[in-house]
Amino acid sequence: GGCARLPLVLPYLEAQDPALRKAAAIALGDLRQAEAVKPLLARLESEADFGIVEEIAGALAALDDPRAIFPLEVVARAYATPRITAALARLRQGE
Repeated sequence: GGCARLPLVLPYLEAQDPALRKAAAIALGDLRQAEAVKPLLARLESEADFGIVEEIAGALAALDDPRAIFPLEVVARAYATPRITAALARLRQGE
């Protein structure tokens, strides 16, 4: 199941290769494990690649955890793209 795969995917969130970080963000959203929220939020704060920021936003929206709302609001102030706005709207619906 998803829980067993989580420890295999998490290290790639910190990979040097941006393609691996992006793939990890997508996979973590697909796995839908609440344990992925904290690592995704940590990566959101440090990620410089905007494409990966968007994937992290999508993953956080898929995880539907209210802890992601404020950090995504901060990101949305800097990058108000349709994907980030949609991720934030999806999270706010669950409030």
